[in-house]
Amino acid sequence: MTTITRALSLLVCMIVHTQVWAGWQSTPLRPGQVQSALKPKKLALVIGINKTRSPHWSSLRYALRDALHVGNTLRNVAKFDRIHQLVRPDNTTKTSILQSLRRLKSQIKSPLDTVFVYISAHGTVARHPTLHRRERYIVTYDTGKQVAKQGLSVRQILSELKSYTSKRIVLMLATCYTGLANSKSKPLPGAKGGLKPATPLRSRAIQVLSAAGYGQSAFESQSLRADVYTHFFLDCMKRLSQKAKAASTIEIHACASQPTTMYVKKQRSEIQVPKVDSEPGANRDIFLVGGAKKRGKRGYFWGFGRKGIASYVLQPLVAQANQKEHTLSKQSTPPEIKVSVSEYIALKPGRYRVKVHDTKGKVIKTYVITIKPDGVATTGGVKPPESEVLKRNVRERKVPSSMIIAVVGGVILAGAVAIALLIVNEASEPVSVRIGGDVSKFWARSQSSLHIPSKRAQSSAPLWAVGGTAAALAAGGLTAGLVIHHTHAKKRATKPSTLKTLLETK
Repeated sequence: MTTITRALSLLVCMIVHTQVWAGWQSTPLRPGQVQSALKPKKLALVIGINKTRSPHWSSLRYALRDALHVGNTLRNVAKFDRIHQLVRPDNTTKTSILQSLRRLKSQIKSPLDTVFVYISAHGTVARHPTLHRRERYIVTYDTGKQVAKQGLSVRQILSELKSYTSKRIVLMLATCYTGLANSKSKPLPGAKGGLKPATPLRSRAIQVLSAAGYGQSAFESQSLRADVYTHFFLDCMKRLSQKAKAASTIEIHACASQPTTMYVKKQRSEIQVPKVDSEPGANRDIFLVGGAKKRGKRGYFWGFGRKGIASYVLQPLVAQANQKEHTLSKQSTPPEIKVSVSEYIALKPGRYRVKVHDTKGKVIKTYVITIKPDGVATTGGVKPPESEVLKRNVRERKVPSSMIIAVVGGVILAGAVAIALLIVNEASEPVSVRIGGDVSKFWARSQSSLHIPSKRAQSSAPLWAVGGTAAALAAGGLTAGLVIHHTHAKKRATKPSTLKTLLETK
């Protein structure tokens, strides 16, 4: 035993000396680095298609805005790590969407990563050429008459999602598949009448949220400026995050379903009941908000999509003690972070070196950016798209047009009546009569009688009459305007106070 022990000791010594001679060094990771590397991530793919290349499909009004609003909420409320937005014609084709789904697959590193895919577009139903059954299709930018060949099948989307290693996947479809007029569903070009809905989708590994149930239509709202279900879904996400600091997909969906149904029934007298397809007990705790340890302050970088740019590569800069400028650390090279065009990525605050790559992989520009907490850094001072689109819509809705018309109408009416009274007053000429050597002014009220008022009364009576009448008419005009505005607003949208009460009682 002694000989064996000596031999093992000698072997260990040889290995240690060999490592030293070879320059090997142990580089243990700090606990914070290990936790950061193993921490589950939140990834999203957000798609909004307002119009298509083909004239056979009518344009939607708010699909693009829905996508921008969803991305904005996922960033500011849900704190997602990566958000890839597809809203331009060149990246909302069938091929581009499939490529983005496969790119998203390469970013998933853990079964605990949360994946959220949102699509707002037209939906339709077509007969599959090989399966010989009705299938649901998304109308992409390049979809024409041949939907089965050119459209994107929802079943194909599910097939891509099922290949992901993640077990927390949510697919949200703000579309419908029935063909009702003025809805987000459209029948095939040239078809007469409605179409039978496709078979409901079910997936054991994926939660599928639909804006409308089986055989129903989903609607956009002009007063909400959004898809109805998407509007209430995002509103519930914000409310639940403020109330409970965490919200699962099912909780948000349950909160948004009742307001959606009530709103559509009141405004259009139609039935729209949002639906979720999931096997019992499968993925019931997919948290979009919270559900994990709180992360530190982070900012975002947005990859601006410009012609000729394919991707961005970011490297964090480390401050040197003896230098004023931030430089790359000489001891260890920080990992490179690749960002696609039209993608948001969450980063720790600090300075980063950005390399811009063209479609051939060549670096065409290099610059330095600063990531600030809760801020968005972009290229060349370009603002993210939703910063203008969403702010513009907020400004438009701050002062409703009906309120402006009501107030202006009331003021004009009061002014017109006041001017009319002054004209009538000036038309009544004063008459002078000598009585006992004094001259008294009086107003002729009729041809048969004369009324001689006192000196105080004759100076104040006309002014009081005109002023009082004008004030009363102004108040009446303003009140009438407010009533008109209230009636108009009540017809267009649910009152915020009613919506708040409804959401709180759920």
